[in-house]
Amino acid sequence: RRKAAAAAAPATAADAAAATSMSGALPPAVVFGTSACPYCKRAKAALRERGLAFADVNVGDDAALVKALHEATGRRTVPQIYIKGNYVGGSDDLVAKLEAGELEALLSGAEGELPLTLRAAALVAVQEANNPREAAKVKAERARAEAEARPAHDYAKLEPLAEALRDGKALPKGEGRTFSGKALVSAIAKREGCDRGLALLLARQLQAARLLHHETFSDTVLDKSGQGFYYRLHVDEPRPYGANVLNGGVKWTRPARPAAAVAEELRRSIVAMYDEALSEGGRKVDYAALRKSQAYRDYVHASAELQAVDLFALDAKERKAFFINVYNAMIVHIIAAKGEPGNLLVRLRMFSSTQYCIGGELYTPDEIENGVLRGNRPVATAVFGRRPFGSSDPRRLISCPPADPRIHFALVCGAKSCPPIRVYTPDNIDEALDAATAAHVDGEVEVDEARGIITLSKLLAWYAVDFGDKEADRLLWLAGFADEAKRTQLKQLVEGGKFKVKFATYNWDVNK
Repeated sequence: RRKAAAAAAPATAADAAAATSMSGALPPAVVFGTSACPYCKRAKAALRERGLAFADVNVGDDAALVKALHEATGRRTVPQIYIKGNYVGGSDDLVAKLEAGELEALLSGAEGELPLTLRAAALVAVQEANNPREAAKVKAERARAEAEARPAHDYAKLEPLAEALRDGKALPKGEGRTFSGKALVSAIAKREGCDRGLALLLARQLQAARLLHHETFSDTVLDKSGQGFYYRLHVDEPRPYGANVLNGGVKWTRPARPAAAVAEELRRSIVAMYDEALSEGGRKVDYAALRKSQAYRDYVHASAELQAVDLFALDAKERKAFFINVYNAMIVHIIAAKGEPGNLLVRLRMFSSTQYCIGGELYTPDEIENGVLRGNRPVATAVFGRRPFGSSDPRRLISCPPADPRIHFALVCGAKSCPPIRVYTPDNIDEALDAATAAHVDGEVEVDEARGIITLSKLLAWYAVDFGDKEADRLLWLAGFADEAKRTQLKQLVEGGKFKVKFATYNWDVNK
């Protein structure tokens, strides 16, 4: 519904009249943001502290709404906040005004007019907040549609049965342990409260769904008596990969869905978990709580599907979106699974040794970033400029040359403001990368025009080759993503030739 509303611009006279007639339906403030955005959380916490009601609009998956927000504010970052229809700015702008005691002036001033597309989206958000049953119904319908696209086996019913058998006391537990068909049928009959005939049928369904295997992976089907053969649950199969392969705890044996769909779903899942673990003020993440959650366990199980995806079926845009999503999900997975790195050396080792199995090959975060997304360019810390993938490495065929410098601002965003599109798709990849770059320039590029000093992130030093051959070229490239004031400052300094570039200290601390 929100997409339909956002896509309505330009509005008809009837649309405008309808929106005007609902002028009292919105709370005083409207926050346009995304899930898992710490600055959005911070802004909303500041409004709550002052008792100011607000409409919470998630723009993350709506390209038309993101475009309308950019056109209205001139900014590609989130959050963007309106009070009484008047544009306030981002999180920092809001907090500065509140701390300066300007809230009363904002509320008592003349009422502005929220652009129609933004107003329509805010009204939908309010309606959903006021009618959670309807919102839950829409979400359930979406989930059903996604489920219908999955393979035919009824995993939704069979997986809980397999999990209960694994957690119960009737069958042996542990990697590689087997049990007889007779013991299995008895355990299912007891668990389900059914006769042995139905229990045998369920056992066969578990085997057909590849949640249960014969110990030698033969094609043998349980016989009528359930005797004579030995089996093990899929989750108890000997680990197919080493302990450093985070998505390799079990071997994926089902048909895999298209790679882009798998990566997008995993990214959405990790963003939702991250959002739940993010503190109210948006300043820290409770990775310990995240690690203990059922959502995290579900994610770890689902990530095994990456083992079987077909990467060669993806075109260049699809590969780029796929690997950005996988990289960002993988980083959260690593920190949740292994704990926060205590220092830079531990972090570097963690990101260069922990792996995912993707399409039958193993990838570390460093190999995804430098081997795939940077077009097989050497790691910033590489000795003698060694490339991640050698000439005989099949993974080199998956790389995405030429290097796109914008990817540095999409991989685990460290910008002061968050990009408004958190999940990357082939359809939104260019707009999303532009937004991520603009967010970085807005928050991390500082211009001291009087002293002629330009302060940049260390990313621009480590990966300078990706941004241009000369310093002036790199600065002008960044200027293309700046707001009008900063763009003018950068161009004047570069064209005048009298400037000095400094690099800010990079903060490696985990936001725990």
